[in-house]
Amino acid sequence: MIPFSPRRPKGAPPHNPEPVSIAHLDESLRDAMRAAAAAIRERHRTRMELLKAQARRTGPARNRKPPEAGLPVPAVPPRGPLPFQGGAEAPLDFGD
Repeated sequence: MIPFSPRRPKGAPPHNPEPVSIAHLDESLRDAMRAAAAAIRERHRTRMELLKAQARRTGPARNRKPPEAGLPVPAVPPRGPLPFQGGAEAPLDFGD
């Protein structure tokens, strides 16, 4: 093993004793691309199955409001505002 050196080595790069043909590299690349595509398809299929199962479990969306929630109600009753509860009425003293 060659020790690590931060400098660029002088001379020709080391010779690889086992030559690799372009055809062999091309075939290896195609095999790797096929394997990656198959993994992507499998991941997509699994994700779709999980989403469908979750949709079946939850069912349709439920309306959580009570039935009377949509009815219009006036802000002030037609006969006027209600008096405050409790306590005595204030005397009407306008000064003498």
